[in-house]
Amino acid sequence: LITLLEDLSNRHKVTQKIIASNLDAPSNQRVSMNLNLTGNYRNILEYLHSFEEADYFIAINRLYLSSFVDRSAPTADPQASLDLEFTLYVAN
Repeated sequence: LITLLEDLSNRHKVTQKIIASNLDAPSNQRVSMNLNLTGNYRNILEYLHSFEEADYFIAINRLYLSSFVDRSAPTADPQASLDLEFTLYVAN
C-alpha cells in the first residue's frame, strides 16, 4: 500500500505525508491511516480518484479538502490541501 501511495503522489505531482498508526500490527484486520496532501487542486482530485480505484478495500472516515491562493504567485493554478483519514481492511 505504501508503494501505491508513493506512486500516486509521484504520478499526480502532489506532496504527501503518510501517517500509519498500526501498519505493523493491524487490529481486527484493520489498519488506520491518515494522508496529508498538498498541491495543485486538479492533481489532488486526480490522486483521490486513482486512490478510490485501487485494489484495496478502503473506508474513508474523514475527508477535508481546502483550497488556497499563493499570494506570491496570484496567477498560478489554485492550490489545495487534503486531509484524509481512512481504514484499510486486511486479510490474515
